[in-house]
Amino acid sequence: MKVPEGIRKAFHILSGVVFVVCLLRGCYWVICPLSRSESQVRKYVYKTVPYGTSWDEAVELLENSRFPKITLFEDHGVCLNVYSGQVWIGDTQEHGTANIGEKSIYVHLGHYYNPLWTDVIAYLAFDDDKLSHIEIEYQIDSL
Repeated sequence: MKVPEGIRKAFHILSGVVFVVCLLRGCYWVICPLSRSESQVRKYVYKTVPYGTSWDEAVELLENSRFPKITLFEDHGVCLNVYSGQVWIGDTQEHGTANIGEKSIYVHLGHYYNPLWTDVIAYLAFDDDKLSHIEIEYQIDSL
C-alpha cells in the first residue's frame, strides 16, 4: 500500500518541527544548569562545597564563587516541612517539621525564565561546624 504524498510531506514537516523543539530544549538545558532537576542542582552545589566542609572553608568558597547572594545564619539551622517540602531558616517545633543543623547558609544560586521567573535557592545546614545537608528550593513568581 502506497502512502499518499500529502501525508508523507506532513509527516516530514512534523518530524522536523519535533526535532527542532527537542534541539532547542536540549540547548536551553545545557545553557541554564539551574533549570535541571533538584538532585542535579544539589550535585552542582556539592561540587562547590562538598559534604564535610568546615564552616569557615564553606564561607570562603561561597564568597569566592559567582553566586549572587549569600547570607550566613550562625545561630539557626534549616527547617524542612516533610509534608510540603517547604524550606526556611529558623527553629520550630511544629508537627511534620525537621530541624536540620546548628548553623546554616542561604545561597541564592540565580534565576531563570521558564516561562515565569524562577529563583533557585540552596540551604546548607552545618552540624558540628561541618556541612551535613543541602536542600534546594525553587521559588516561582506567578502573575
